[in-house]
Amino acid sequence: MRDGKKLICTVRFVDSKYGDCGTEGYDAVFTARILAVNDVLSSSMNDTKASDATASRDLRLTVRTEDVFKGHPPGEMQLTAEQGECFPEIRAGDDWLFFGNRNVKTSEFEISYYSSNPSGPVEQRREYVERLRRLAREDGLSYLAGEVDFPSFDFSKGYLSNPRPNHRLLIETNNGNQSYSITTNTEGRFELGPVVPGSFQIDANTDPQ
Repeated sequence: MRDGKKLICTVRFVDSKYGDCGTEGYDAVFTARILAVNDVLSSSMNDTKASDATASRDLRLTVRTEDVFKGHPPGEMQLTAEQGECFPEIRAGDDWLFFGNRNVKTSEFEISYYSSNPSGPVEQRREYVERLRRLAREDGLSYLAGEVDFPSFDFSKGYLSNPRPNHRLLIETNNGNQSYSITTNTEGRFELGPVVPGSFQIDANTDPQ
């Protein structure tokens, strides 16, 4: 529900990136200031009746590029947000982190809700942005980051994933030379570093229940 209207959003799971930076699947990754937002009736739901209030809508965004982490997006451009009403609310003046791909037909950048695209407001993607900035500095430092979830089952919804806040993890290098203990934040996420590059074992099975 948004502004009293019911939105029906279609999701097609193509790839799951969870909390990593996941830049390898995109042509460009960058932050940008949104200058204008326009609705465009989506052509992806031709079988939806014109009178159906749940018809999908794409958004046409005009943006000004700021930090560039991958690719060569122009300084100011337009891009399409497929099924844009399903992303977090997009408003002119907001700063967003974009994971974009070029449309093979138009060569313009686009983001798509259908493909689990992690684009979103910078305010909600602070950890992503800071991690990308560290990678861009190429300082050679390594970090471990992730999220701890407890699965549960709801007969009406199936399996659910519930982030575990304040959950302790035990982390050890495979050679046993280094060990760490870290606690997830209020959203169930954790980050450890900088650490020496290598292979690690992460034990999240630390709940007495």
